[in-house]
Amino acid sequence: GVSVNIHRANLRFHLLDGLSENALWDDPKFLVQARNQLVKQFKNDSQSSCVLVLDDIDTILEAIPHADLIDFIRDLLDEGIGVIAIAHEQIAAHRAALDCLKEIADASISLGRLPSGYTPDLDGQLQVQFFNGRTSPVFHFRQIDGNLSIMERGRLGL
Repeated sequence: GVSVNIHRANLRFHLLDGLSENALWDDPKFLVQARNQLVKQFKNDSQSSCVLVLDDIDTILEAIPHADLIDFIRDLLDEGIGVIAIAHEQIAAHRAALDCLKEIADASISLGRLPSGYTPDLDGQLQVQFFNGRTSPVFHFRQIDGNLSIMERGRLGL
């Protein structure tokens, strides 16, 4: 996976990894239990902003009904818990669910290879599409040991 370092005081992350979370497949009440646990955990710490990172949302969408995952994310947002969903593949069967998640999102981040091909100093490019109509400039990045480093400063516009 890729880790992203965000320098902001009092920001807590919780990771739910689609590939390693066996309970997704085995327990039909997994989402309800996960939601209750996250709400309890995050509400007890009123000093922090909390974010759930759903890594490999494609696998999660294979494991549970799409509507259940969308409701789960909406419930967390209603509780004030931020959600970052990471899709590693664009599976056609998940297109409608991913489009629905984009509609309720504040932003979508596209990460891909350089259109010009291989460059030894860069691994790809990243762009943020905000749902107020703004789009960030294209950023070039380098990935070393699973860490993503943006190669340009002060231009995110977040």
